[in-house]
Amino acid sequence: MYRIATICSAVFLLAACSTAPRFTTSPAASRPSRTPAAKSSEAEVPTAIKGARADILAEARAWLGTPYRYGGNSRSGVDCSGFVTQIYADAGVRLPRRARDMYGIGTPVQRGELKPGDLVFFKNTAGHGITHVGIYHGEERFIHASTSRGVVYSSLTEAYYDSHYAGARKVLR
Repeated sequence: MYRIATICSAVFLLAACSTAPRFTTSPAASRPSRTPAAKSSEAEVPTAIKGARADILAEARAWLGTPYRYGGNSRSGVDCSGFVTQIYADAGVRLPRRARDMYGIGTPVQRGELKPGDLVFFKNTAGHGITHVGIYHGEERFIHASTSRGVVYSSLTEAYYDSHYAGARKVLR
């Protein structure tokens, strides 16, 4: 019985902050670069964004390519909530460590009213309830720690994220 409980616990822990499976396109097309894409419009901080929001987006961008590691919160490996917690801590904002706890703070934001730097949440990606979090970048894109791809940009309009989208919170003024 203990062995079954241990195996079930391990499976649950490894699935936490789970995101979409790898794409079925060519490997080169689906893997992010391990260095920030300085010339990529999706990775640049929009010039109209200022203050703490701009700082958060710039810091998040610097983490692109960081590998995924459950429970991690450093550039050697990070999970979704560890990534968000570190980015916001660097900007002087203290957040809870777990995605489901982050979902309970701040002000709810309608999807059509998202601003860069807002937190976006996803449900039922690993277990039930809020299980994944990322930072909204703008133009339907967000940056997050994917279990299969590390820290990457993804689109809220991708079928997987669209179907698991749970809501968003504003924690910045």
